[in-house]
Amino acid sequence: MDVVKLPYKTIIYIPLKDGHNKALSQIAIDILLEECLKQLISLGHGATVIDGMGYWEEQLSGAITSSKTKLIICYVADIKKAEVLILKLALWVKETTDSEAICFEINNCLYIV
Repeated sequence: MDVVKLPYKTIIYIPLKDGHNKALSQIAIDILLEECLKQLISLGHGATVIDGMGYWEEQLSGAITSSKTKLIICYVADIKKAEVLILKLALWVKETTDSEAICFEINNCLYIV
């Protein structure tokens, strides 16, 4: 029996609204998910998408804001390739959605770009 070890956990947060707080179309969400999944699966051979709800404090007003999100979780063997790829994907998602920031995680460490 073969056992494959994928010791590194990556997560990328996909927003469901754009940077102007307008809901993304289902087509836009599907494109974001499909591209991120395709790229991440190339490193880890599988991924899981889960629904989430993000909360954060607005920098100017201090108000607590929330928004629905999708999280793509993928375990990988090559952390160096994963670091480069997930940063590239986060920047692409940020630009595509015109978001102020996009989050991703590597081994339970959160990065905000």
